[in-house]
Amino acid sequence: MWRVNSTYEEYTVALKTKLQEELNEFLEAKEKNEQIEELGDLLEVVYSFARSQGTTVEELEHIRKTKHDERGGFDQKIMLVTVQ
Repeated sequence: MWRVNSTYEEYTVALKTKLQEELNEFLEAKEKNEQIEELGDLLEVVYSFARSQGTTVEELEHIRKTKHDERGGFDQKIMLVTVQ
């Protein structure tokens, strides 16, 4: 079934709902290839949401990279647990 979201608000809510749905599918995925496919679905929704906010995928990637450079990433399996 296809649905056309006639207003900006409807589209935003629909994308957020879809993002949660795709995240749940990723969290439930057991196999590596299934997890990777779900990550692709998550990216599609994230990119669509970014475009709906007037941001390009390239701008979003620039923001991600800037934060990575400033705060680090998860490549070394180190995560901040709390901030005081």
